[in-house]
Amino acid sequence: MGIFFGNLTTPVDSATSTKPGFTTQLGLRYLLTQNLGVFGEWKFNHVRFDFDTQAFTPTITGASGVQFHYNANLFVFGLSYHF
Repeated sequence: MGIFFGNLTTPVDSATSTKPGFTTQLGLRYLLTQNLGVFGEWKFNHVRFDFDTQAFTPTITGASGVQFHYNANLFVFGLSYHF
């Protein structure tokens, strides 16, 4: 679980949304020496944001708001130093 912060800015207005979401990761780390290592990770984030905005709403209905689903797959590789 994680807390996600979203900000939607349009020429008409702006809105923010703070929602709990799902986050997970899986990875490997290999020490090349006592202090230097390499790593690779996969991270996944998912959250549904609800923005209270007039930017995407037809004026006939009078309803306001829009929902977005945020899904992110991140592949991270790098070197790490352990001291």
